[in-house]
This record gives sequence, C-alpha cells and structure tokens, in this order.
Amino acid sequence: MKIPNVATALDFSDRVVLITGGSRGIGAGIARRFGETGASVVIGYSQTEQHAQEVADQVRANGGDALAVQADLRLAGDVDRLIRRAVAQRGQLDVLINNAGIYPISPL
Repeated sequence: MKIPNVATALDFSDRVVLITGGSRGIGAGIARRFGETGASVVIGYSQTEQHAQEVADQVRANGGDALAVQADLRLAGDVDRLIRRAVAQRGQLDVLINNAGIYPISPL
C-alpha cells in the first residue's frame, strides 16, 4: 500500500496550528507534518528552546512557516501568553494539538 504524501492528502494552507509539546518526540513529528500541509505551525515548548528551534528550522526547510514559543502549561499566565503570541504573530488560531504531557517514572 502506497501512503500518499501528506501535502496532497491534507491542505491546511492559511491555517494556524498550535502544537503543545512540539519540540520533541511525537509533538515534533506532528509539527513537521502540519508544516508539510501548508499550515503555519506554532511550536509550544516548555524547557529546551534549542529543540524547538530545530523543529521550526526543519518545518521552514521544507517550505513551511513555524514559530517557537516557550510556555509552561502549568501556569495560566504562560498559557495566555502562548495563545496571545500565536494570534498576534500569525493573525489567528485554527487548530490546537494538545500534545504536551509528562510521564512520571516511579517504581511500582
């Protein structure tokens, strides 16, 4: 089975997509794929700006638009700032991918 190119299967041109936890792992993959669909991607990250900028650079290298914004989602003020900056810099917010989370590792 041939998997179609995401850009031909989905078109998110003129859409702004915010991905929380978008700097690594699944979130980074989601950001790169939405970039392929023509979306303007806002990469929300908590701690490591370098990882977020690398993902943003990858999105741009593939012809997409990306913005990395730091926010600790445990803090209401950071959440508000994240959304306000996304809207201020991209004009709108169409899609939220609520990907951020933690997985505490502890013994049984």
